[in-house]
Amino acid sequence: MRLIPLACIALIAAPAAHAANYGAIDCSKAKAPDEIAICKDTELVQLDAQMSTEYGLMKGLLPMGGRGAMMDDQVDWLKARKGCKADTACLRKAYNDRIAILEKLFERVKSQGPF
Repeated sequence: MRLIPLACIALIAAPAAHAANYGAIDCSKAKAPDEIAICKDTELVQLDAQMSTEYGLMKGLLPMGGRGAMMDDQVDWLKARKGCKADTACLRKAYNDRIAILEKLFERVKSQGPF
């Protein structure tokens, strides 16, 4: 019985720790032009949250090799997002493209089941 509360805490803490490293922006600490622009735009904040959530879910679903490749892609994506600077159209496109890739990856995982 004691393991259930610990497992719940781990599940809650894992996405937060993960997000800090791979996407979700803490607007109270935003310093880079891309982060500041995202934090000033409600739609971009929502896209950031969606991308971060989908990335975290996929990280838990993929086997080690696929997970590593996806994490490498995320690092590359973050570098590309940073290149958008404060251009909100560029940032919006970057998020939409990344979310589409993550959703396609999810569909591939789902089709291989069993779920």
